[in-house]
Amino acid sequence: MVRQDGVTRLLLPLLALSFMILGCATHPPAPTDLADIRVHVSAEFAFQSGMRTAVLPFTVVGHPERARDVSAADTFSMELAEAGFVIVDSTIVYRNDLQLGGLVPGADLNAVRRELSVELVALGTVNYVYRGSQSLLGKGQYLEDSASVRIVSLTTGEVVVIATARATGGSLAAELGRAIKGALGQP
Repeated sequence: MVRQDGVTRLLLPLLALSFMILGCATHPPAPTDLADIRVHVSAEFAFQSGMRTAVLPFTVVGHPERARDVSAADTFSMELAEAGFVIVDSTIVYRNDLQLGGLVPGADLNAVRRELSVELVALGTVNYVYRGSQSLLGKGQYLEDSASVRIVSLTTGEVVVIATARATGGSLAAELGRAIKGALGQP
């Protein structure tokens, strides 16, 4: 038989409580349905199947370890391709260090149009938010909070389609692509 002194009697319940608290798994917040998707198509934009479009990697905001999201751009590209857009490889933009941040019609937009032979360029942004852990030692995580996409005419510099979405779960890029397809009357 093991003899328990006062310290042991106090430590055992504290250790048990510590394991219960510290051993809790980190559970991310439950995903919710998309709260808001908005799409605006310019009245001057006449969609035609076969329009050549470059989809650039999405810019990431709010995540310290990511600057671009190629996967989101690829997911969005698939939705546009299903709508009838012709998706053109856009790595030339980064190989030539072209600057599209301000999206002012000028030399860089003309260079993209000339090098890729495209009519449109799609620029997307994914915004992340940090969600803390539910346990004392667990790490929080960065989750997609919102996203937006602009499809810009390289001829005029006009934003011909803009779409935004807010959510905490699911693929925002896919939802934006489906919403744009619907707004353009494509299945």
